Amino acid sequence: GRSWLVLTPTGWGLRLQAVGENQAAAVAAGISVPALRYAGVLLGGAFAGLAGAYLSIEHTGMYVEGMTQGKGFIALAALIVGNWNPFGLFGASLLFGLFESMSFRLVQSQTLPYQFVQMAPYLLTLAVLAGLRGKTRAPAAVGQNWSRDGLSKKTAAGLSRACRSFY
Repeated sequence: GRSWLVLTPTGWGLRLQAVGENQAAAVAAGISVPALRYAGVLLGGAFAGLAGAYLSIEHTGMYVEGMTQGKGFIALAALIVGNWNPFGLFGASLLFGLFESMSFRLVQSQTLPYQFVQMAPYLLTLAVLAGLRGKTRAPAAVGQNWSRDGLSKKTAAGLSRACRSFY
């Protein structure tokens, strides 16, 4: 909920979304695309660092090699399942947390070998992702490098297509 409050009604959040969706429009609005992208990456890294600190200090009480156990993969899957929306991400995180807690219960019951039970959250994650294939939409500029030269060529081509379709 708090991330939605930062990303949606605030000017900074709307500019960050504009940079992620349409870099040409962001430049036209006078937004510094590289600065805002770096700020977003730094903020995301700070949150990831806080999560890692919680995991090592509070949850386990010490650092152990491989302590994350693929939780980053589950987090990315939750982001995709949540359709890149903070509320959807919350719901997907609850779903994947349920999968993981069920695996803990199955280990305690000793009905299956623990290796199969430990695989369960990841297999269920893959199944959910396979079921949602093509139904989610990432921000348009994800994975695109930013350059003013490339941007102007894209902008010119986009304006040309828009003008042709208008007339």
